[in-house]
Amino acid sequence: MESAQSGPLPDELHPGLLPDRLVALASLLAGTLLRALRSHRPGDGEGPWSLGTRYCERRIAAVARAAGEWDWLEVFDSSRRFIFTVDGFPLRVATGKNSRLKRTMRRLDADEQAAHQLALFDSAVDDASFVWRLIVGIGAGWSRPTVTLVQAWSDSGAAHRSWPIELDLDQVNRWLEEDLAPPHQVDPLEIVWVDEDDLGRRQA
Repeated sequence: MESAQSGPLPDELHPGLLPDRLVALASLLAGTLLRALRSHRPGDGEGPWSLGTRYCERRIAAVARAAGEWDWLEVFDSSRRFIFTVDGFPLRVATGKNSRLKRTMRRLDADEQAAHQLALFDSAVDDASFVWRLIVGIGAGWSRPTVTLVQAWSDSGAAHRSWPIELDLDQVNRWLEEDLAPPHQVDPLEIVWVDEDDLGRRQA
């Protein structure tokens, strides 16, 4: 793993951010994205919103499952913000471009900031000016997922440092092909019913 610019590597900023851990996590996120893409059905009327929602829900479930297997991974906040930690270092997943985070992903709440300060108590590189995110994207022509660890300015969302993570294709394929759960019998009470007006507001 190499920094996109000169500077320290992630495990030089926090010893828990080891390359093999970041590769495993990135490969999980990439495989889960490919799994969501494989089940996407535009011909049945599914659009970008349904694909994005499916991937978001599936990656949360995948990280939560992996936290039961990997002793260095833990779910820190299981709310809609979904923060997890790598050896105590808190991270969130963002999607899209590496150059600038959208506004909602720039927010650094008090508990996440406290966790950062605890993880980097002997370092001067982390304060309320920065947020740390794993950004998942897709290559040109939908060729391959990309995952980048980014340290971004919390005010502008612009990247301060970034580290592209090389994917392990064997691990990616594991998460793509694994039979994770049996088919689920849906109870009508579990459905969040969406009308055309709701869809319009989501896409506005």
